[in-house]
Amino acid sequence: KESDGLNYIDLRYQFTPSLKGEYYFGNLEDLYNKHYVGLEHNWKQPNFALTSKFKYFNAKNDGNTFDIDAQNIGVLETFKVKNHTFGLGYQQIIGESAYPLPDGFLPETYFINWNATGFFKKEEKSYHIMYGYDFKDYVPGLNAMVKYVYGNDFKAANGEKNHETESNVILNYAFQQPLL
Repeated sequence: KESDGLNYIDLRYQFTPSLKGEYYFGNLEDLYNKHYVGLEHNWKQPNFALTSKFKYFNAKNDGNTFDIDAQNIGVLETFKVKNHTFGLGYQQIIGESAYPLPDGFLPETYFINWNATGFFKKEEKSYHIMYGYDFKDYVPGLNAMVKYVYGNDFKAANGEKNHETESNVILNYAFQQPLL
């Protein structure tokens, strides 16, 4: 199906120095509407930091083409001490359909579990664990992360309950020279 356009609004607000919120609304004309609400809280102490994220998405058809009714709820807790970061997350798809993604599958980086697999199937629950290390003491700008996600409680094409997993190793480097 095709759409004649995207109508979009994105609002962000810093409630306190440690709490921020965001909201967006997107209408893919003739297809569906999507609402997103997110909260992020940062608690920084001299020796550690704890970040909590809550994300809620609601996608519904706009009465024209598709039968879309899905919500995505996610929570992510990350704990950082010195150069180490540990994270635990949970995401659940609720509603009458899989969570819609435009053009087949594009990674939805707003999701708690934003992996290549997606973890967006109807009724799917996914659990996320990660570990990251910042090599700033050895190679400034270099970061590494390993991530594992397990998803379950969705039905396969044959109607049986199924599960899926994904593991990632992610390396990032930020160039230290302003010209790069």
